[in-house]
Amino acid sequence: MQDKNATKFSSSVSVGRAISKSNRFYKNSSWDLIDKSEDEIIDYSEIKRIDLPKDLQKMSDIELKGHVEKLKEERLLIKKRVNQLDKKRRTFIAKKQQKSTKENELESVIINAIKKQAT
Repeated sequence: MQDKNATKFSSSVSVGRAISKSNRFYKNSSWDLIDKSEDEIIDYSEIKRIDLPKDLQKMSDIELKGHVEKLKEERLLIKKRVNQLDKKRRTFIAKKQQKSTKENELESVIINAIKKQAT
C-alpha cells in the first residue's frame, strides 16, 4: 500500500523507496515470510493459514517452504538489479550535474557556497 502511495507523489519518491527496499537493512520479519526465513528457521506447520494470502492457504508445509525459497531467490535477483540500476542512475546524475555546473557557473558558485555553509 505504501508503494502505491509513493507513486502518487513523484517518480523520484518511488525510486527512492525502491532503492531503500533493496537495501540490506530493510527487513520486515514480523510479517514477511521471506525476511523471516532469512533470520530464523521457520516451522511451516505452525503458520496459521488464514494469515496467508488465499493462493498460499491451501499449500502443504513443503509446498509453502518451496514457494518461499523460490521467492527469496527472485527477490535477491530483483534487489541486485535495483542496486545495479541505482549505480547507473547515480553515475548519470553526477555526469548531468557536472555538465550543468560547467554550463551555469553562477548557479554552481551559489550552490557550492550554500553547501559549504551547511557543512
